[in-house]
Amino acid sequence: MVAMSSLVQSTPLATVPASPSAAVALAIHDSIFESSSERRRLAWADLLRRLHVLELCLTKRAQLATSPTSTPESLAANDDDVARLRHELDAAVLASSRALGGLTDVKAILGAAGLSATFPRVAEMSPAPASAVTSKPELRHMTILNQVVALALQLREDVQLANHKYMAHQIALLYQSLTGAREDLRHHRTSIESRFDSIKASCSAPVPEPQLTQEQRQWLHDLTTQILTEALFSGKSLAASSAAIECLRAQ
Repeated sequence: MVAMSSLVQSTPLATVPASPSAAVALAIHDSIFESSSERRRLAWADLLRRLHVLELCLTKRAQLATSPTSTPESLAANDDDVARLRHELDAAVLASSRALGGLTDVKAILGAAGLSATFPRVAEMSPAPASAVTSKPELRHMTILNQVVALALQLREDVQLANHKYMAHQIALLYQSLTGAREDLRHHRTSIESRFDSIKASCSAPVPEPQLTQEQRQWLHDLTTQILTEALFSGKSLAASSAAIECLRAQ
């Protein structure tokens, strides 16, 4: 008994410092969902990345145009890359227009943000030529489909918020995207047309945080569910986003 007491009270043989990697950061007060400021940050980060890649591709185009070693094949391949990147940029801007201050034109965004000098070749670009779209029907289909899916998913998320001020604008963007989509998705425009005036009235209510009615929310949820189901599970899409599919299944 004495020996045990002596052992317990003896000086430790060594002191083991606490490992920082074993510490667990608590975030119980953090919001599970992204805040509007976080969405803006992510939207701008994605936009800057896309602008940088497109600017590099346009720089390469200028170099190829003056290089004696360039070939028609290399010029055509670069033109295809430029067209693809521009369409992807336009689709991303349209899908994130709310986070980007409501702007949907790349040149206007560059001017408002003071980035025209940073991305001069992108700023000088005209909108993507129609010939580039018609010559690549698969690319056009995939771009529009991704745009429809992105807007539908954003609407499903934003309808859960307390402020629906910009909801009518987002639904109008979805309607515009459906206009260019394949025929089996276009019929959803009729449903939007029948509801748009009442939704616009709800969003324009003279209150600090206008909201859709419960019936309008349910309609929007059902509409986006149908659109996403047809776009992602019909077997006709060229590519389906696994993240979008999981999000739809979880809701």
